[in-house]
Amino acid sequence: MSDRNMLQADFTTVPELRDADVICNISLQMGSVTARMKLHLDREKYLQRSLYHYAQKGSCWEPDYTSVMMKVLRPSDTVIDIGANIGYFSLLASSLVTESGRVISLEPEKENFNYLKRNIELNGFNNIKALNVAAGNLRKEVDLFIDPLNDGGHSLFGITPESIQQIGNRDIVTSRTQMDTLDSLLDTEMVSNIKIIKIDTEGWEFNTILGAVSAIRRFSPPFILAEVNRLGLRRAGASERHLRLLMAELGYSAYIASTPTNGELVLKSIPDGYYLEPTVEHYNYNAVFARPESLNNYSTTFHVFN
Repeated sequence: MSDRNMLQADFTTVPELRDADVICNISLQMGSVTARMKLHLDREKYLQRSLYHYAQKGSCWEPDYTSVMMKVLRPSDTVIDIGANIGYFSLLASSLVTESGRVISLEPEKENFNYLKRNIELNGFNNIKALNVAAGNLRKEVDLFIDPLNDGGHSLFGITPESIQQIGNRDIVTSRTQMDTLDSLLDTEMVSNIKIIKIDTEGWEFNTILGAVSAIRRFSPPFILAEVNRLGLRRAGASERHLRLLMAELGYSAYIASTPTNGELVLKSIPDGYYLEPTVEHYNYNAVFARPESLNNYSTTFHVFN
């Protein structure tokens, strides 16, 4: 990040646990906005080790989504974090929306969910509700495929071909978990003012949004942050085209977020029918889906290029 987008981190070991465990104290600043969190990280886990190395170098984890959250979230907002993993974005959102706001975090994998709960307790945040469920288009019990090489790679349709090459098909492990729809979950929650829905479900994003259509129409969140995992979407029976068309039907246009050296957040439009590097099967990117009319409310927050 630039001088106006600074990350500071320090680390303390956890003597009562293993040498791989550290507590990472993170402070993020973007303009006049500051967010702080603590993360209990296990450096033997792939994603948690990556988080540790990013913070150790003073680099921001997923700076595009981090910047969007820091630019648009304010006290009293509500954030839905689907695929929360160990809680980086849930904790970031919690810090920004303060005690007057709410964060609902969904994480289906049991070990990641335990880390998520531990990190919520570590920070003393009382505005996060964590649910050990997967979000999809149906309400039923499902198999979650556990990726032993990537704690951020568990999915509802299988692990990555790269992991299969290393461990073999016979060593694939699954865990039973409950899948629910966001529509159903939000029917039982007293929520309002949903500003952001973040979705990172390793290729299950299309199905996740299918199960959230009523909620999206009901709450009209200005921003939906959804990873576009081309290979994962195809393996789950969908595609980037399916995802983009569904979002367009719901009134959302696709953008890519970037933060130039001057610290201003830029949203660059991805025109309908245009696909980034369509010949690269393994290319993933973080899409920012936004209602064009909502962007007028953020004209002083970031620049939009169509």
